[in-house]
Amino acid sequence: RSVAFADVLQTAARRFSLDLFDALHRGDAAFHLKNPTGALSTSFSRAVRGMQSLLFVLLYSIFPTLLELGLSATVLTRRFSTVGRALTGVTLGTFAVYFAWTALLVEWRIQLRARLNALDSAKGAYFVDSLAGQEAVKLYGNEAAEEQRFNGILRSISTTSLKSSLVGSMLNAGQALIFSAGLLGSLLLAAQGFGRGQLSLGDVVAINALLLQLSGPMGFIGYTVSEVRQSLADMDAMARLLLLPDDGGTVRPSVGPADAPPSDVVNSLPLAPPEVRFEGVSYRYPNASLAALDDISFVAPAGGTTVLVGTS
Repeated sequence: RSVAFADVLQTAARRFSLDLFDALHRGDAAFHLKNPTGALSTSFSRAVRGMQSLLFVLLYSIFPTLLELGLSATVLTRRFSTVGRALTGVTLGTFAVYFAWTALLVEWRIQLRARLNALDSAKGAYFVDSLAGQEAVKLYGNEAAEEQRFNGILRSISTTSLKSSLVGSMLNAGQALIFSAGLLGSLLLAAQGFGRGQLSLGDVVAINALLLQLSGPMGFIGYTVSEVRQSLADMDAMARLLLLPDDGGTVRPSVGPADAPPSDVVNSLPLAPPEVRFEGVSYRYPNASLAALDDISFVAPAGGTTVLVGTS
């Protein structure tokens, strides 16, 4: 499986990375002033990893699980025609309830995890700030107050960690209960069919084995939901950069060799010393209160040095 789709994953990652890289180069000066290079680098790496994770989950988890569920429902409906529709309904209903329960509690746990990360950052920041200002703490006798504040942060971390553990236990218990209830309902239907002579003992065993086979993919639903949500969150910030407008509100086209003038035109240009001429040029950075250039005109001759000096 990995060998078959390795080329797909690598090609998609390369194209996505190249599109993001090109979009970042099309950003104007105001964009790069507002977004530090370090933050852009981190967001770029997260977006690429998020795209790879999302594609991996789609190819290796979501699509195979849906395919197996569809095949199982088809087999139950056609092979066991007497109770097949009821078995299919129970199976699909179990899967839907299982998925809804998992998505709900995974979302809750992700929120708790985000709060834990924020509290951990607050703990580290308060620890450093408190020790850095230890002279002032001793001067004003605030040791007890500092300890009380730090203990409050630790209590919040402990409470949130316990909630996260409780939600994880509820998730596992609920998943086991939902699947067991669905399996029990299916086996009761199969047992009724066996009692009426509509199903053989081998049919009942086959139904049990078929439903147990679904427990494997269903066990990864929690991981799948978490990965998809995290991947989409990582990609969201950078995906908007693919359509970065320039200062005029239009996307800047790429400039390549095809845009260069023909060689005969270049050779026919005059050999006089060139110069750069500005005539009535005005420019304002986006969201700036003052114009950087206001109806400016000047000539920069070849071989010289031209300096623009502002009022400051």
